[in-house]
Amino acid sequence: MSYKILIINPGSTSTKIGVYEDETQLMEETLRHSTEEIAQYATIYDQKDFRKEVILKVLEEKNVDLSTIDVVVGRGGLLKPIPGGTYATTPELLEDLKQSHELVITLEDGILRGGFGESIASFYGDSDMKVLNYGLKKEFLDRYNPEEIVKANRLTPEQIAEDVCGIIG
Repeated sequence: MSYKILIINPGSTSTKIGVYEDETQLMEETLRHSTEEIAQYATIYDQKDFRKEVILKVLEEKNVDLSTIDVVVGRGGLLKPIPGGTYATTPELLEDLKQSHELVITLEDGILRGGFGESIASFYGDSDMKVLNYGLKKEFLDRYNPEEIVKANRLTPEQIAEDVCGIIG
């Protein structure tokens, strides 16, 4: 199965976009935003509609049919600006996520139970934030087919996308 992917990389004064069919690049464009345009907005959150309009206009000009896009990937998130690096997941960071997100998805690199995702779900337990946790069931596996295990744990890209779409529509 082939996937058509739209990648969006917002920067301080530009937005880079690319369209790929699997690993083949179909289109790439850097959309420059003047200082005056950006200065109209108090925060990065406020720029969302402006940047969306610019992206949609270029995709239309390049004859990219949005109905053919299977996946949209964006770099970064709408957290307060912070320097690059490794950060502890603090209550302040998790509270900040609630300001601009309705769903958090965690993917364990091993067993689901007792993992990072459970602590995130516990933090958001009494809030409106939705949390999807993915990982392996705690079980002993002997002579198994990895593809079957991935599918049984709802870890395929299609299953995860189905779950996300079931929540956000």
